[in-house]
Amino acid sequence: MLRHVITHLRRQDWAAVAIELIVVIVGVFIGVQASNWNETRKDRQTARSYIERIREDVSNDLKLFDRGDAIADARIAQIAVLSHTARNPETAKAAPARFLTALEKAAWRSYEPVEPRAYAELVAAGKLNLVTPVALREAMAAYYVQIARWAPIASDQAVQNAFVYATAGLLDAHQIDAVEHSEGATDVAWSSADLSKAAEIAGRLAATPGAVRWLPELHHHQTVVKAVDARNRARAEALLAAINADYPRHAR
Repeated sequence: MLRHVITHLRRQDWAAVAIELIVVIVGVFIGVQASNWNETRKDRQTARSYIERIREDVSNDLKLFDRGDAIADARIAQIAVLSHTARNPETAKAAPARFLTALEKAAWRSYEPVEPRAYAELVAAGKLNLVTPVALREAMAAYYVQIARWAPIASDQAVQNAFVYATAGLLDAHQIDAVEHSEGATDVAWSSADLSKAAEIAGRLAATPGAVRWLPELHHHQTVVKAVDARNRARAEALLAAINADYPRHAR
């Protein structure tokens, strides 16, 4: 191409020179545009890849909030059992298994923290600006900011720890193991010997003011967990709706 231009210059064939230059400029322009188009396509693919992962994360968050809400309900029911039994220890004889299980599980955690895996990776990679529109980026940021804001409150175990400390010794190691081994099961395989001790243990609970005084606080904390889960669930549903609007699942 350069040789042709030089030849035309020597001949002072200005029309040919102009045509050659136009061809060069157009070629460069097309090359640059093709490169830009390719980069834009790669950016769109990268953004969609992250969005699909964030969509999955938020969908899993919804399940997390539902599970946490259900566990909080179970804890509130267990706390109610302990409060009722503490006022009248003899009632433990009617449902000894329920009382013994509640005594151990009432202080178990109900809030599970959210892990913003895909979003954190997107931010760390410096690719957040690839997600469009800006409103969606802001919605994702707001979602995770609010999650992080409320997590320390909902996950705080100070009251639970105080109750566990106050009730230490009411259940022996064997009885605690029976509950621990049941994991998430509703029914615990209590022995007849354990069940026969329920009323006695209930009497000791009633006689332990340091334990009874924490029951209302335990109940309050679980209502906080439910409130946080409800807020987070509403935010997650709104974010999913925004993602689905801007990045429909069927789009490629």
